[in-house]
Amino acid sequence: MLSYRFLYIQSILIVFFTGYISAQSGINTRVFNFGVHRNPTELLLPKACELISLDEIQSALGVKDIQVKSTGNPGDVKVSNCFFKWEDPAMPYTGMLLQVMTNPLYDDNPEYISYLIESKLTEGESEQGSTKNLLFKEAMVGKVKVVYAIENGRVYWNIGDNYLFMLTFNIAGLKTEKMLTIAQKLIPVINKNLLGKLLE
Repeated sequence: MLSYRFLYIQSILIVFFTGYISAQSGINTRVFNFGVHRNPTELLLPKACELISLDEIQSALGVKDIQVKSTGNPGDVKVSNCFFKWEDPAMPYTGMLLQVMTNPLYDDNPEYISYLIESKLTEGESEQGSTKNLLFKEAMVGKVKVVYAIENGRVYWNIGDNYLFMLTFNIAGLKTEKMLTIAQKLIPVINKNLLGKLLE
């Protein structure tokens, strides 16, 4: 009969070599390496409405009676949108849009998402009815760099070159400080929930 000591040592070796093989192959079911460019066809595109709860939205915005609606093509494998809408007599169509997308130009430019984020700072974004591009500014949400423009109420951030996020606000009298405060509350939760879905 095999001794308990032998079985114990054998179990340790199995765990060691399993971990070693996983490390060498880059495969680990509990780790997602965001630093590696991945073909969008191999990536999970979570539903934007599932990345943040209604309670978390209401708490961050300080608003109740928010309606949640998934927008866009539900079969789209590259982009997912979720619109959070509430009533405000001061502004029609008051709400916030959350968008998550993968790299739409992966075959031609695997680093397109990083480029897009930087281009918001250097080249800006075109505005309807204006001949000048709107330049974005940079801020930090924890350890996450975001780019934002209060003029169009948008905040962008990325997770490597695999995921690009956008929050768009349509809120009466919204100021920069308030928009960034909301972003500080929402972005860590959204990123955490994305990682959770990738590790399911």
